[in-house]
Amino acid sequence: MNTKTFVLGLAVTAMLGSSVSIAKAPIKIEAGDQEHMAYSLAEGIVNKDLPKECEDVGLDDTQKTQIADAYFDFKKQKNTLEADIKNALMDLSKTMMSATSTKDEATADSDALKGKMMDFANARSEFDLKVFYDILKPEQRAPAFKCIAKKMKKVAEEKLRKACKNLPPEKDLIQL
Repeated sequence: MNTKTFVLGLAVTAMLGSSVSIAKAPIKIEAGDQEHMAYSLAEGIVNKDLPKECEDVGLDDTQKTQIADAYFDFKKQKNTLEADIKNALMDLSKTMMSATSTKDEATADSDALKGKMMDFANARSEFDLKVFYDILKPEQRAPAFKCIAKKMKKVAEEKLRKACKNLPPEKDLIQL
């Protein structure tokens, strides 16, 4: 497979697999989205790039500070957990590639990987719950969700624009 075909494949995959549409269709947030929910809101607060729709949330300065602090705490935890997952995956790969390993060893490594992935999922869930239930007021949750959906749509559009800029000229694309 040449580079042009690979890049085109990535762009098509990004367009088809995106959970956020550039069209005016309803915004859908899926569980598989890498950065979602409270993380997206917090990142917007920290980077000061929230869409106008986020003004409806009515965050005060204390809430913004609390969300930013929770974001940085989670981000440090995320870095550690992602490294743990990568290491557990390497251990499992090494075991499975070995001609002398046993199924019990592979099962143990697989269970360790699942445990690390569960730790990551729990940390992400705790962060979401902290933001939505400990920091936001009940009446702020629905507007915050709309804000997050708009922020995610904006991020997806930027990624798609960047991917499209990296496409080769149309004359160099392979005709399907």
